[in-house]
Amino acid sequence: MSIDIQILKKLYAKAVLNNQEQFMYKGQPILTSYAKYVIEYYETTVANKPQ
Repeated sequence: MSIDIQILKKLYAKAVLNNQEQFMYKGQPILTSYAKYVIEYYETTVANKPQ
């Protein structure tokens, strides 16, 4: 499954706002804590990788 980080960020923010432990992403349940990890990983590695 490929990740659309912008959609993941929006769904994560909504889940945090609503105090949800998980949310649906592309038809699959995602733990909010795991989504936080994925977003942080992306922002510190993939987004900062020189091209």
